[in-house]
Amino acid sequence: MNWQNLFADYPYTGNLRKDLVGIAKTQVGYKESTKNFQVDDNGNRRGYTRYGAWYGTPYSDWSAMFVSFCLHYAGADPAEFPANIGANAMAESWKKLGRYAEADTYNPTPGDLV
Repeated sequence: MNWQNLFADYPYTGNLRKDLVGIAKTQVGYKESTKNFQVDDNGNRRGYTRYGAWYGTPYSDWSAMFVSFCLHYAGADPAEFPANIGANAMAESWKKLGRYAEADTYNPTPGDLV
């Protein structure tokens, strides 16, 4: 699928924070598939998502992949915001890049990832 087509009408601003929020808002209402799914080794049902398909693992947990997807289509530099499959891996890679703050030491602003 050409995922860029999802955002053909999005009015990019060139401001990463604004575009990240805007791209995320375009996804409101999207849901994990209940008809197209796999069952993992533990018997858990894993629905297909566009975020997983974009990342290459369509039936995986998708919270960090959603963030990675939105960052990518908002125009983030992948060297500064590497894509990740999991939230823990994302936090660790962002810590190494100096892009992570503990919740009790930071007051978030629009466009921050929490």
